[in-house]
Amino acid sequence: MVVQFARVAVLGAGVAEEHLHRRAAIAGVAALTGTHADRIEQALPLYQGRHEYLVEIADGWRRAATEAALVSPDALTGRRITLKQFYGPDFDATTGILHERSTYELDNDFGQRGIVAALLYPPYGIKPDRAGYRDERELLIDVITDVICAPDITTPIWHWTGDWCRYFDAGNDWWGAAAWTLRVGPDEILTAAASSTD
Repeated sequence: MVVQFARVAVLGAGVAEEHLHRRAAIAGVAALTGTHADRIEQALPLYQGRHEYLVEIADGWRRAATEAALVSPDALTGRRITLKQFYGPDFDATTGILHERSTYELDNDFGQRGIVAALLYPPYGIKPDRAGYRDERELLIDVITDVICAPDITTPIWHWTGDWCRYFDAGNDWWGAAAWTLRVGPDEILTAAASSTD
């Protein structure tokens, strides 16, 4: 999948919910950006001939993570959304029905397509059977239950455009880029970030 998730602890008695979500989006995306550098560094022993090149890429991701962490909360463009908008038109959370893909025209606009489009329709598709799932719906239900914590209509959810740090550069090049934040506990917000290219 090309959607990554980060749980962010939030403390802020008396702080507006929107501001907490802005801070969680920044902290979550900064952490996810740093994981790109971690993964490259872990793979270095496998690529002896390209070691210097990969170190340079990892260093670039580290710098991008630092830059993302320093983004001003006011730099984010976003809005509070409903549960239906969060999932998008292809999934009905009330019935659990995954509809046929409604359109291909809005694929890079996750503000309209929702997180389901990001999860199920990455650049080269998904193969749920390789992970032991019967189909996309079964995989999606597990993500909703185990990762997203089964939000309901009262869950505060925000959608953020993917244009405020380098994490989103690849997605802005072609497939799409976005972030969502949703409350998953009294002191915890989940950040979901989507960005990929071919």
